[in-house]
Amino acid sequence: MAYILLADNSVEDVWEQPPAVIYADSKGEKHKHTFDFLVRFKSGERVAIAVKPYSRVEPSKVRTVLKRIRQQTGSKFADKFCICTEAEITRELAHNSRLIVRCRRMSDELQIAHMAKHAANLNGAVAIGELAYSSGLRDHALPAIINLIDRGLLEVSDGRIDHFSSVRLKGQASARSAHRAA
Repeated sequence: MAYILLADNSVEDVWEQPPAVIYADSKGEKHKHTFDFLVRFKSGERVAIAVKPYSRVEPSKVRTVLKRIRQQTGSKFADKFCICTEAEITRELAHNSRLIVRCRRMSDELQIAHMAKHAANLNGAVAIGELAYSSGLRDHALPAIINLIDRGLLEVSDGRIDHFSSVRLKGQASARSAHRAA
């Protein structure tokens, strides 16, 4: 989940396991709850995230806990409280997020600019592997392509990002959607 948050360009800061929040149950007894993440977005909004397997959401009564915390703390701790399960944290999203974060760390502005100029000539979708090979950037091609996806200049087909995934210029209609529009 941390990589998914870090790969989100709207996220300013991620705090893993922030300090526990104290809340009272229906009998007035005090309890502590530690969120998995506290996220601050560039907009200033703060979101507290509890990560649970879907099968544990109801038995753990985490919805009730989050409701009590929201009622008792208002927006002192966070503006929103949410639960994330494997429905939101797919293997593909986790893979793509790790790849994006890793390629950000390897970013080379000259290589990215070269790839952006090369990709500007795209007419429709092309496999990432083909784009990488035709660019002449060799080992620098894939990180440059991933950085262009991250920056919103290229769109990737749904699913796991790899050499076989199709990319196209942002806003360029796919052949399928262009055919439907005709």
